[in-house]
Amino acid sequence: MRTHGEHAVVLGAGMGGLLVARVLSEHYAAVTVLDRDELPGEVHPRRGVPQGAHGHTLLPRGGQLIDRFFPGLLADLTRRGVPVVRDYPDEIRFEVVGHHLRGVAPGPGAEIHVPSRPMLEQRVREHLTRLSNVEVVDRCAVDGLRFDRGRVTGVRATSADGQLHLDADLVVDALGRGARTPAWLAELGYARPDEDTIKVRGAYTSLQMRIDPGALTEKMVLISATPARPKGMALFRHEDAMWDVSVFGVGGRKPPSELAGMLEFVADVAPPHVLDALTAGEPLSEPESRTFPTSRWRRYDRMRTFPEGLLVLGDAVCSLNPTYGQGMTVAAMQADALAATLREGTHDLPRRYFRAAAGPIRDTWNLAAVADRAILGKQTGPLPLAIRTLAPFGDTFFGAVSRDIALQARFLEVFTLSAPPTSLLTPGTALRMVRPLVRNGRSRTEVPSDEGIAPPDIPGVRRRFVTARGVRFHVTESGSGVPVLALHGWPQHHYAYRDLLAHPPPGMRIIAPDLPGYGWSGPAPHRWAKEDVARDVLALLDELGIDRVLLAGHDWGGWIGHLLTLLAPERVAGFLALNIAHPWQSPSGMRRHLWRFAYQPVVAFGGVLLHRRTAFVRTLLRRAGVPAAAARVYADGLRGLDNARAAVDTYRTFLLREVPAMARRPERRRATVPIRALFGIDDPAIHPSLASAATARADDYTLERVAHCGHFITDERPDLVRARLLDLAAVVRGHRGGRVTTPGPPAW
Repeated sequence: MRTHGEHAVVLGAGMGGLLVARVLSEHYAAVTVLDRDELPGEVHPRRGVPQGAHGHTLLPRGGQLIDRFFPGLLADLTRRGVPVVRDYPDEIRFEVVGHHLRGVAPGPGAEIHVPSRPMLEQRVREHLTRLSNVEVVDRCAVDGLRFDRGRVTGVRATSADGQLHLDADLVVDALGRGARTPAWLAELGYARPDEDTIKVRGAYTSLQMRIDPGALTEKMVLISATPARPKGMALFRHEDAMWDVSVFGVGGRKPPSELAGMLEFVADVAPPHVLDALTAGEPLSEPESRTFPTSRWRRYDRMRTFPEGLLVLGDAVCSLNPTYGQGMTVAAMQADALAATLREGTHDLPRRYFRAAAGPIRDTWNLAAVADRAILGKQTGPLPLAIRTLAPFGDTFFGAVSRDIALQARFLEVFTLSAPPTSLLTPGTALRMVRPLVRNGRSRTEVPSDEGIAPPDIPGVRRRFVTARGVRFHVTESGSGVPVLALHGWPQHHYAYRDLLAHPPPGMRIIAPDLPGYGWSGPAPHRWAKEDVARDVLALLDELGIDRVLLAGHDWGGWIGHLLTLLAPERVAGFLALNIAHPWQSPSGMRRHLWRFAYQPVVAFGGVLLHRRTAFVRTLLRRAGVPAAAARVYADGLRGLDNARAAVDTYRTFLLREVPAMARRPERRRATVPIRALFGIDDPAIHPSLASAATARADDYTLERVAHCGHFITDERPDLVRARLLDLAAVVRGHRGGRVTTPGPPAW
């Protein structure tokens, strides 16, 4: 042992503190570890490690370092029943930013050990205390530092026996996220460190569970959040056939704090077999919830002056988004950096150590920052240009990773911290990303149109594809705040709401999806039955992470809107119905207007060629008062084969199935949400009486007739549609006690 001093004191007996104590034991005559908790002799969670009840894993790089610090520790864990992941394809399910990574075989030394946090900490502590020059003192709270002439010389503490004054040649703060070094530095006249932050606004709930043996082949299930679905889950099999179940949300999405709510929260996230296993499982603990507002890196490596005799390590330096499971491994890498620094002596130790530790921290920080930015966008707050530049390519990159086994292996080396992120920034990686795009002739986000037609230009909108219930929805959005779901009809698509999208009302987020098979959305895996499409739309809201919306619907989008108010009234705050009959019609009321529906059999049975190869749609729209440019956009949007089939099936299903069903079983469900019907009275296809308030089975329904306006009210009177949407929002706020809505989840 090379001695650099007589005594070193470590503050905190968490994983970071235990690892640094092991490193210091080779360089100091005596090492004392102080912790305010009563440390359990057995495997048991403790108060000072609030995250101890949540899922943990030891990544390959962390396992290798810890086994080097404590030879035989991994074998000890294995003997005690800690699972080891060796067969990645069968034993891990890993979905990152919406892409399932399959079929990756681990390289040498890539095993992942999965101990519970209490098990790992107890075994490391037991191995550490076998060393003759290390003492762990529990029930001892640190009060402050002792300082003399530019150097920390010890600590002041309070133990069960009273006040303590410990002299030390070196003090290491490993107190975790609540570390007090910034405050102590200020007390001593030093500057506080600068901080890099990533706003995550995360929350997670966890519990321990017994799952039937054989129910799962996986030992780990990791499903990250996505831009459209800001929630995910982690499932870890630990020793004694115990599982840690964690569900989490980011961007302000908070999971429930009871088991039933947890399972419902991830019902659209968990694979069906995993959800079944969890539903049948036996809880072993009560759920525990925590929040994680911000990732934080205290930049001690940038400080110009820092007292000798003091270091900081672990979460006290850098606390990362816990959903990535990298914290313990990063702490081990910092301890390894300290070991390398001490081998060169103690001269200028703080500066040299902080710079050495910044390397592995930076790699992990940048990896997490790119992922967080890709998922959360600008919600992360300001980030460096390089991060902002790389993040938009996340979907393309992970799409390539999911298809390319070699690229998967390389990515997993980086994710498990066995290789630096720079190993991905090679020409070979770029080629592997581009190759499938060249083969397919289009990127994943390019429009799947038979005619190669791009979506029409609308200034300021955001476009993306979101898959829900087997439908690949093309979603166009703008604005921020209260979510407004705008559903189009035939023969339109999202362009029907171009005015709202180009100029979203303040405090509103306009979301205009193309319905299944229309515009740039993929076809539905079912007939175009309106109730099925309504359920597709509900699944889309789930994927977008939206609980409740203001709803606007025109034509068939309005019919689907009515169904949504009946199927899921809790998801609809209010509904603006635009030139559509309500569903509470009697056969006698419909009979006298049947002549108006003469165009429907033509659409239903005229065939796909009618839409794709004739001027029928364009001529009909022009005669109905739709501007020529918009009529061309809508007609061109039906020239794709899937588009034309969806249009035909919309009417064919209605005439052959839904009309007979309505005649046999008139709608009896009652609408309980506010409905405002806006109707252009010059509509040649639907008479205003079919939207009458007198026949509507609804608690709050009004009809406004609009003169000098026909069927396509979103094209003819977008100003009025906008005004009535704002009026409806005011009504909803009034119903809810005048609460003001803000960007993010609506305050209804």
